[in-house]
Amino acid sequence: MLLAQLLAAGEEDGRLDHCGLAQIVERFLGAALDKTEQRSDWSGPLTDGKIAYAARDAAILPPLAHRLAQQLALAALERAAEIEMRCLPAVAWLERTGAPFDADAWAGLSDRAVEEQVRLEQEMAALTGESDLFGNGTVNWRSPEQVKTILRARGHDVEHTDEATLGKLAVDEPLARLVLKHRDASKRASTYGIDFLKHVHPTTGRIHADYLQLGSRAGRMSCTKPNLQNIPRDAAYRSCFRPAAGRVLVKADYSQIELRIAAEIAHDRRMLEAYGNGEDLHTVTASSVLGRVNGSVTKEARQSAKALNFGLLYGMGAPRLREHAAVNYGVTLSEVEALRFRSRFFDTYAGLRAWHRKQPARTVDTRTLAGRRRLSVGRFTEKLNTPVQGTGADGLKTALGLLWETRDQCPSAAPVLCVHDEIVVECDAGEAERAREWLVDCMTRGMESLLTRVPVVVDATIAADWSSAQVAR
Repeated sequence: MLLAQLLAAGEEDGRLDHCGLAQIVERFLGAALDKTEQRSDWSGPLTDGKIAYAARDAAILPPLAHRLAQQLALAALERAAEIEMRCLPAVAWLERTGAPFDADAWAGLSDRAVEEQVRLEQEMAALTGESDLFGNGTVNWRSPEQVKTILRARGHDVEHTDEATLGKLAVDEPLARLVLKHRDASKRASTYGIDFLKHVHPTTGRIHADYLQLGSRAGRMSCTKPNLQNIPRDAAYRSCFRPAAGRVLVKADYSQIELRIAAEIAHDRRMLEAYGNGEDLHTVTASSVLGRVNGSVTKEARQSAKALNFGLLYGMGAPRLREHAAVNYGVTLSEVEALRFRSRFFDTYAGLRAWHRKQPARTVDTRTLAGRRRLSVGRFTEKLNTPVQGTGADGLKTALGLLWETRDQCPSAAPVLCVHDEIVVECDAGEAERAREWLVDCMTRGMESLLTRVPVVVDATIAADWSSAQVAR
């Protein structure tokens, strides 16, 4: 199933729901595999029919594997396939171990989110006096249409009430600020509310999520039931992921990995020079683009530089850059500043500009540094970010494979969370330093197998929980 997804990544046939055994047997061998028996009752003694069904499924695998191997060779995907196969047992290990979880603390957060939601609704009603505007009782503050109507009544000619629009209004309009806070509280009360506890295993008390090894067309893993990769960064929520007494978490993530990969792919001289010298690229951007001298780069200037680096890396225009900076970094740019900074950015990083300009207008197949392929890429931004994010996935998956293959180096440790460029391992407190060294080594070697011109930096901490709370002494 993984190999079939890999071969058709980017197209409909590469989706997981198009890669069931019967589907790929028909696609690659031209044979029909009857799966009717799969839906019958398999409890109790197996009938001859069930045994024959299972035997047919098993017997088809060697010729299918042979055919897939041929196709992988023709597509030059052998290295990408090797990465996926080495990673596979590590993903099973990750799922089986599960994430440690404090359900009682989570339930308390759910109650507080509901209380905050109600309080904000009362504040908005008091501010607007619009509690019965629609003649159906109180306003539904979750309704974009009703919020838009109220904002227009307050003199704002808005067509949408998305986060970017409300973020711009929030500078002068208190209602916009309250609506944004209310949406955040509503999400915490629903998606991350009391219903989330259904994912806690009744026996282990842990969350055993489903990690989809090829969860995105770029090759990244995704997570479902529940999506642990989307847990709020709020320390209160992350602190609920905590191991039992005597155990700790070791958190490790790649430093600025997408920027480092882009530097290597684009052969950008200034970026390669900065990383080679151990410079902080956000400080370099603040100095070169914003006109700050290194010694005078403030926290605010560095935050502005981050917005530029991560926004312009994949080809944002000036209008989109302004929205990106405001929503994701709290940085306000005028139209003139956005245009000027964008021009200076590509003057500084001329290699990135050349990489952007050489992208063909037609649909293309992209490749990562490991040769992972995505078919039929048409959007300009995806032509840029797919090989970068896919290379990051290749490095992370190689690291996971190394963890599995060297697990005897730290017997009490096992991975419990994996979020794009971060791996979290749980271990005995007495083995924490050894686990940290082991995790950093595997992650470094995994990414270094792909990056030859840019140094790989892995930041790792030993913590009492996922929020990085200090371990009690």
